[in-house]
Formats: sequence, structure tokens, C-alpha cells
Amino acid sequence: MTDMYQKRHSVLNKLIITIFEEEGLGDGISKDAYSEFFSQMYEKFDGEFEKVPTTIDEDELVIIGRIISHAFITYGVFPLQISSASLTYYLYGEASDDEILDSFKKFLLPKEADLFEKFKAGQSSLDVMLGLILAEYNIFTKPTEGNINQLMLKAGKNALLRNPCFAFQSLVKGMNENPIWKRFSKPHITAWFALNQPSPEKLIKCLLVTEENKQEGKVVTWLHRYIRGCSKDKLHKLVRFITGAVSITPTAIIKVTFVDQMVTSLRPGSKTCFKILYVPRQYFSFTNLKSNFDFYLDSKSTWSVHD
Repeated sequence: MTDMYQKRHSVLNKLIITIFEEEGLGDGISKDAYSEFFSQMYEKFDGEFEKVPTTIDEDELVIIGRIISHAFITYGVFPLQISSASLTYYLYGEASDDEILDSFKKFLLPKEADLFEKFKAGQSSLDVMLGLILAEYNIFTKPTEGNINQLMLKAGKNALLRNPCFAFQSLVKGMNENPIWKRFSKPHITAWFALNQPSPEKLIKCLLVTEENKQEGKVVTWLHRYIRGCSKDKLHKLVRFITGAVSITPTAIIKVTFVDQMVTSLRPGSKTCFKILYVPRQYFSFTNLKSNFDFYLDSKSTWSVHD
């Protein structure tokens, strides 16, 4: 995709993307193509859930910034896993201490972030393990209950602001080729991140489903249970499977349509342009639904998606 955006004037037109040997045409397929590009882009980023660029050439980052703006303007697709604190800092010159700490916790492995919370709760024996984590970000002061927040903040600033400084400057340079970001303020972007970030509760509230019998009621219960148990990564996959993008607003409407399938060949499907999720009514247990959804969500080449 970067080849299509080598020149600045490439963003003057809306790109309609078709994918070889894949059914569908139009916005849903285009959204998914941009989402796939961002998914592959993350492989060159560092961080667990919120990420920062590391091994990407600065010229390529300018092009990626160009793509980010164009995808956002034309299809509303945005790479939500880029560190929000980093992005608002380099777009608008500011990020609060709380925002940096929040992004840093999401940047760390979940177990590492949990160590900080346990240490603050009084488990002082974790100081050695925390010291090793902090040392990765050039913080060598011994952690105590009194200084842990400040040490985390310093580590977060190193990981999210100082270390990727040149990378983010290049990324934002490409983004700012489009004036749209100057029309917003930092509070607008921060609110947009929060509004569009998927959560199990938000997705469940967006589902529009009519149960016509007890079996369909059971499947809906299992579907809700599945969504509530999704990891952040799996939830992003599910939202993308349904909509073509990983963002979702509280006012979105996702229609759940039941379909008949043979028990030996059950599989969920979707129509991304209209936000329709097709669910087999033949699921016979929660485990059956979970294993089936997991299999197809984890194997994108098998997705049954239409626009």
C-alpha cells in the first residue's frame, strides 16, 4: 500500500480497493484493506497494546502518516493501537502525566503492568522485578512505595516520547500534510480515542438481535458471554470481522442475523458495509460457539465477509 502513497497528490482521491479472489467490493473491503495494513504495520512497532514505531525508516513513516490521514478522512479507519499519549504529544505538543501513565501501562505486558499495581498496594518484595523493568527504560533508581509513580512516569516518557521522538516526528509530518488535524484540538482527539475504542460492553450494546425461539436465545447468551471474555486483541478482530475496522462508536448498530447451517460446517459470517453479523443458530453449547468463533477469527484467510 505504501507504493500507492509515494506522492503527496495520491491523497487527493478516494481509493477504491478490490482484493484478488475475494468477494465484495466497496467501502467494507477498502476499510478492511486499511485495517490489514495497520495490523501488519504494528509488527514493526514496539509495545503490547498501545505501540510506538521502532524499526521503520523515517521516509516510510512519512508515507504511513499520509496513509493514516487518508484512511481516516475517507473511511473513518484509524490505527487505535498507536500510543494515544505519544500521538497527542507530537500532534499538539502536550500529554498529561495521567495520559502518559495510562499509555505506558498499555505499552507494557499485562503482567508487568500488574506488578506495578501490586507494588503500590503494598507488595514491596516485587521491587527487584520492577527495577529490572524500569532499567529497560533507563530508570535505575530503586523503586519504593513513595517514588513508584514518578519512576513509572519517567519510564513512560522515555518509552513513549523520548525514544521514538524522530519516528513520531516523521509520522506526524505525513499526517499533517492534510490540514484535518489542525481543525481539532488535543481534547477532541483524546475524546475520539475514548469514544471509538472497542469494549465488550460497548459491542454488546450495539447488537440488534431478535430472538424467535429458545435456541436463538441460548445462542445470544453464548455470544454475549463470548464477547465479554474476549481479550483486547480478539475483540479488535471481532469488531474488524463485523465492520471492516477496529473502531466502534456507542451509537453503532450491528444487526445479528441467524442462519441455518449444517452442524459439521458451522461458521460465522458478516456483511461489513451494513454491519451485519451472521450467526448459525445450530450452535449447541458455549464451548462450541467459542471454539468456532476463535478458529475463524484467528484465521483471516477463512473469513466469510461480504460488503
